[in-house]
Amino acid sequence: NFIEMRDQVADPVFLRKRKVELLLETKFAGQFFSKYAMVTFQRLPYSLALERGRRQDAVLMEICARVERIEELDLDAVYAEVRQRAAFDA
Repeated sequence: NFIEMRDQVADPVFLRKRKVELLLETKFAGQFFSKYAMVTFQRLPYSLALERGRRQDAVLMEICARVERIEELDLDAVYAEVRQRAAFDA
């Protein structure tokens, strides 16, 4: 967490990713969980939550690097891409 705060808090792509995560958690409540929520609030083994969260973060960072503003994103398409590419159901 310290490394994330130290290294990424000023990165515009990271900041977009955090906003997109919040939007996805709101729109897909009970279906989408940020890495933090998976590790902290879900009944998943820590190692599984961390691995899923890392895969999800990588996909979201890539998606957020493609745009300048989160308003350019279709949240339904983002959610579908994250589930497919991060192997959410695995």
